[in-house]
Amino acid sequence: MTTLQDGREDCFPLSLTEERLPDAIFVHGDDGRFVAVNRQACALTGFSREELLRMSVLDIEADYDAIGAQAKWRAMPADAVGKLAGRHRRKDGTLVPVEIHVGVKQDGDRRFYVGVVRDLTERLRQEAELREARERVLALETERRERAEGELQGSLDRYRAVFDHSLVAIVVARLSDGAIVEVNDAFVAISGHAREEVIGKSTQDLDLWGDPEERVRFLQRVGSGEAVTDLVARFRRKDGEIRKTMITGKVVRIGVESFLIGQIADTVALSDAKAALERERVLVQAIVDHSPNGLLMLAEDGRNIWHNARLEELLEYPPGFLRPGTELEDVVRFNHARGDYGGEPFEQALERSHALRTAKSPARYIRHAKAGTRMLEVEVIPMPGVGYLVSYADVTERRLHEQKLESLVEARTDELRRSLLELEFARDAAEAANRAKSVFLTNMSHELRTPLNGILGMAILLKRTGLTERQEDLLAKIESSGRRLTELLVEILDLSQLEAGSLPLANEPFPLTTLCRSIHERFVARLEEKRLGFACHFPAGLRDRTFRGDALRLEQVLAHLLDNAIKFTDAGEVSASVEVAGEHGASVLLRFQVTDTGIGIAPDQGAKLFQAFQQLDDSASRRYGGAGLGLAIAKRLALLMGGDMGYASVPGKGSTFWFTARLGTGEIGDR
Repeated sequence: MTTLQDGREDCFPLSLTEERLPDAIFVHGDDGRFVAVNRQACALTGFSREELLRMSVLDIEADYDAIGAQAKWRAMPADAVGKLAGRHRRKDGTLVPVEIHVGVKQDGDRRFYVGVVRDLTERLRQEAELREARERVLALETERRERAEGELQGSLDRYRAVFDHSLVAIVVARLSDGAIVEVNDAFVAISGHAREEVIGKSTQDLDLWGDPEERVRFLQRVGSGEAVTDLVARFRRKDGEIRKTMITGKVVRIGVESFLIGQIADTVALSDAKAALERERVLVQAIVDHSPNGLLMLAEDGRNIWHNARLEELLEYPPGFLRPGTELEDVVRFNHARGDYGGEPFEQALERSHALRTAKSPARYIRHAKAGTRMLEVEVIPMPGVGYLVSYADVTERRLHEQKLESLVEARTDELRRSLLELEFARDAAEAANRAKSVFLTNMSHELRTPLNGILGMAILLKRTGLTERQEDLLAKIESSGRRLTELLVEILDLSQLEAGSLPLANEPFPLTTLCRSIHERFVARLEEKRLGFACHFPAGLRDRTFRGDALRLEQVLAHLLDNAIKFTDAGEVSASVEVAGEHGASVLLRFQVTDTGIGIAPDQGAKLFQAFQQLDDSASRRYGGAGLGLAIAKRLALLMGGDMGYASVPGKGSTFWFTARLGTGEIGDR
């Protein structure tokens, strides 16, 4: 028992374990004045220990009702535990949100109130950051998804436009079975087959090859990976006409399947030069007559030059209505009279037609046929010096196919959206599991420490009541077990904070002699009990220096190594030493080393040394005890202090464990 500066007696000394706890501890009596605080309480409030011991709860609690609190204290039974939230006022005037667990300890006619206080600032900040990060991720994913959908739709539109309006016949077939999956309008025109007649069939099924051997040679070349560009082959149309064509082809992979993309172009043999003009006229007329599109050639003044029969069929004009020389105005008047333009006035329809005719670039629009059962795509193509070509294409099937493609794109987009949501749920679940683990370990550690502290406190008070030798022995075992369990809980909390990256390190000046003396005092009884020699080699040049860092954590790592060395050594000696491993500017890297003459470590067991909850073997756990946390925590602390940890061992002869830590340099009192 010691006397404080104001005359009060300090009858509630804190243990080393309580001093090392990461939570702040405040102990006061019925008058609210503090009689004991730990190191973390000073760090939380910014006051020194001497300042706090001259203060009361009223001085640091911002939301404090002195009369009400004292009434509640006196009403609490002994050994009761309560929980509340509040705000503590730091020395600099700032307020810190805290969670307080209060326990009552009775010592004769005196009552003490032990408050375990946890700073909630970091937890509240992390929760806010987590919410903001989640909102940013959701916004980013939405932006990426919308951009991907827009790019996909644009790519689809460009592909369809290039494919459908290419002047070269294009056919796409699966390489696995030769089935045609797509053709363009030019292929329909050159083959004479309607689109629905070729989809799903092979070129062999359609008998398009004039010479079957040419087909075999073509497939062999593209099958070997060659891009064929020079194959002259005879092409058989639907009507049986054989044409000389130039065929190009290449195998491409789309998704998980391979496809053959072929292009077919008509050629005219040089031997047919004499009949070139006639054949060209016949060919053009054949194309016009057999084209699936309705074609209309107009002069620059709007008069009809020629048209094909397909045009009359699509627009359902009466025979003889269209003839060379028919004026555009007469056609518009006929269309208007039968209601092709809906309720649009005749003058407006005529003006729009003239505007299309005078356009400098191709124009395209959609209109319905008279019966309204088919959709026609109208394209007006200027031909300078001649007039302009108007093409009417029946796009009903194409639009149905596009709708199918759009449905497929939508389905794929939905699938992508579901995948993104599943990934997000999986990520959230993993993050939640990790947070839950840390919160569980922290809460359980705290919840278990509170009653344990009560048990230990009661044991201390019970010692003073006068016991028999047997009772004192039993009480000593209770104290020993309770303190070991408290140390284990502290280790679990340390490990949880290290894994979460939330363990704070102090940066305070300290002399190295304090560390050496503390270590010796801590283990001297065990060394004497096991009759082991002990040597502490701290060079004089280092003992006299002052370093800046977390002395408690440094001692914790060194204590873990010494504890293991003593535990696994039955005869011989244990030694501890320190040396400078490197010095740079205002920091120094110290290397600490612990050597023993114990049982040693087999080479194949070293991989488990620094893993949490791992023992080298089950027999070691049963014989020597321990939870397998010491070295795992020690190495993480060494890494946190800017160093590392390792070992060397010879089975049966002993082991040497070392760790490094980077410390600041400076005098005591420097800030």
